Amino acid sequence: MRKYPRAYSRWQLVTSEHGSMATGRWGEVTGARPRSADAGTSPRGLFPFLTPALTEPFATLSPGAHEGNDRKKHFGKNSPLCRPRPTALERPGLFRGPLLAAVGLGPPCPGGSRALLEPPSSLRPRTAGSGVTRAAEAAQQPASQTPERPGRRKRKSAWKNDACKPDIMMSIRQRKEIKTTDVSEDFPAQEENVKLENKLPSGRTNRRLWTILSFTIGGTIALCIGLLTSVYLATLHENDLWFSNIKEVEREISFRTECGLYYSYYKQMLQAPTLMQGFHGLIYDNKTESMRTINLLQRMNIYQEVFLSVLYRVLPIQKYLEPVYFYIYTLFGLQAIYVTALYITSWLLSGTWLSGLLAALWYVTNRIDTTRVEFTIPLRENWALPFFAIQIAAITYFLRPNLQPLSERLTLLAIFISTFLFSLTWQFNQFMMLMQALVLFILDSLDMLPAAKATWLYGIQITSLLLVCVLQFFNSMILGSLLISFNLSVLIARKLQKILNLKSDEHIFKFLKAKFGLGATSDSTNQQSMDKMGKCTVNLKPETAYNLIHTILFGFLALSTMRMKYLWTSHMCVFASFGLCSPEIWGLLLKSVRLCNPKRICIMRYSVPILILLYLCYKFWPGMMDELSELREFYDPDTVELMNWINSNTPRKAVFAGSMQLLAGVKLCTGRTLTNHPHYEDNSLRERTKAVYQIYAKRSPEEVHALLRSFGTDYVILEDSICYERRHRRGCRLRDLLDIANGHMMDGPGENDPDLKPADHPRFCEEIKRNLPPYVAHFTRVFQNKTFHVYKLSRNK
Repeated sequence: MRKYPRAYSRWQLVTSEHGSMATGRWGEVTGARPRSADAGTSPRGLFPFLTPALTEPFATLSPGAHEGNDRKKHFGKNSPLCRPRPTALERPGLFRGPLLAAVGLGPPCPGGSRALLEPPSSLRPRTAGSGVTRAAEAAQQPASQTPERPGRRKRKSAWKNDACKPDIMMSIRQRKEIKTTDVSEDFPAQEENVKLENKLPSGRTNRRLWTILSFTIGGTIALCIGLLTSVYLATLHENDLWFSNIKEVEREISFRTECGLYYSYYKQMLQAPTLMQGFHGLIYDNKTESMRTINLLQRMNIYQEVFLSVLYRVLPIQKYLEPVYFYIYTLFGLQAIYVTALYITSWLLSGTWLSGLLAALWYVTNRIDTTRVEFTIPLRENWALPFFAIQIAAITYFLRPNLQPLSERLTLLAIFISTFLFSLTWQFNQFMMLMQALVLFILDSLDMLPAAKATWLYGIQITSLLLVCVLQFFNSMILGSLLISFNLSVLIARKLQKILNLKSDEHIFKFLKAKFGLGATSDSTNQQSMDKMGKCTVNLKPETAYNLIHTILFGFLALSTMRMKYLWTSHMCVFASFGLCSPEIWGLLLKSVRLCNPKRICIMRYSVPILILLYLCYKFWPGMMDELSELREFYDPDTVELMNWINSNTPRKAVFAGSMQLLAGVKLCTGRTLTNHPHYEDNSLRERTKAVYQIYAKRSPEEVHALLRSFGTDYVILEDSICYERRHRRGCRLRDLLDIANGHMMDGPGENDPDLKPADHPRFCEEIKRNLPPYVAHFTRVFQNKTFHVYKLSRNK
């Protein structure tokens, strides 16, 4: 290697005084090779044979070298710095790249892309303050660290990283011509340049545009799929009953069991002369239960019927829309909100609206197990579940970390409103919310949920339930609910734990959290085994863990109560679609087969749901079209005949007894007074119903007459479908249950319990049709058809 120790040392003498203006210290001289990579930042330090033309920007840093620009006087006549300058192309291959980059013709600096797009400083017009700006940037650069073995490759990389340094030195030379007062004036121009650069298209801008586009498309699909589901269910209802063509009495009869009871209060509010009289009739009702005056707003969740009746009377739609259509269209519209909320929940969990589309499509294709709104429209669950789905979607978003304060407040408001409406519209709300409280308690105990957020959710549940309790005139069922007791206990325990600073059992929950792959803990002694197990687990986010435990608990609830399967299956659609679109789940699966990389995860999380969507469309679309094309008509002539006879041949104050399901229709179609009804949550009503149902037991006519007259009964309706029931097996029929309750042996072949005895009298519903004198003395048949038998009770005892 060629060595020029004298020239190199003179260079070092020249630059040592002013070198810190550009990059700090440039290193010490040890022969011809710099000791550190810092020395490599000077092109003269690496290549002492370079000509003065290339080293002029560095040499001018010395006042002595700047006077007259006489290099021979300063360096000496025989200095190699005075030799003729070779061109860049005459240099060896090792140096050609750095030299071309130094003059703006080579590859750009690895640290930025401006070197390739802009000419050198000596060729481009200079903006005000540019020299100061670059000098300030250069002064802020940290000194590089000394490599262990500097060599040829290191020097080459140093040239690559500092290929734009001569341009910086030229900028520094301009400092002599700029005054200090001008520097402060040039900073606005610098800020304008920065603003202009920020306005240029970049990766962040592209991501933002893509996010906005994805949100727009996903939101539009959510609204469309919700509306299509609503129209689909409404069309099924119309095609099944031909609802638009049947008579009004047939429409009302189609609201079976408790559905007819709830709709009757909507009809009662519309028929009231004024709203105040309508409210008075609901608060002091003496037609729903004979010989009693009850507060319907306290006993039942019928505020939705009250609200709809007020809305129908206020809005100018009476000429265009019938009351029954306003009612059912409202329910079908809520189903659109329900599906949209499920869609959003799945979208929030997975991060892609494709998951929401899959959840909504699963909900529709599994309609038999997800909803029954098309044939039980006024049921309380059809009112409440849409608000419950909104609440779960809001809680899912609320459990995300690092929310903005405004977003957090708006989310809490959405949670409160949806929780309040859910509690107001369904009498079983407290059991669903108790499940939620258990989920929150589990997450809070495992430290997967911030304590402040858990406290907010506990408080919202208690506040909503207490407000509903006030609106329902302090319903005892709400005041004695397990939910209020549980939440108050948790909040009190949390407060005591905070006051007493109790943390002794904290390590137990940390261990459980690490054991099940929900997080790591340093308190466990077998940390290495936990780390090994963590490679095969997924770190659950709070919102994911919340929905997972929610779905599991709802599954157990569905196993215990058939009605609750409609709640569980809808959430299963949400969580299953999330699992198919979750990058964490696919990462775990691919990692188990050692094929995990981000590209494969992205392909799987999008391709598999798309294939399933295509398969669902191929599999279920023909069946759905056939279902929509199938036209049926409501036909129940026996019930229609019964209702018409009651309206025409009985007094308006007459009291009717019979089965709960039938009497709800009697109240809706005729407005007559009832002895019992399907709202079975009151204990005294259950005892009354048991007494009325003795008409299907083995009792004497005198006993049945006395029981019915104790409730003020004028007419009793007997149904052959109950008296001769064959749908259920022995022991599950209504008459069998009554026999067991009365201590009588059941009819038909089969075993009986040893404590059951033969009855002293035949079955009442069968024997009364024989018109025997004991029965005729107390009961007179006044109506009969193939299904119903109506008897009028005598008033003599």
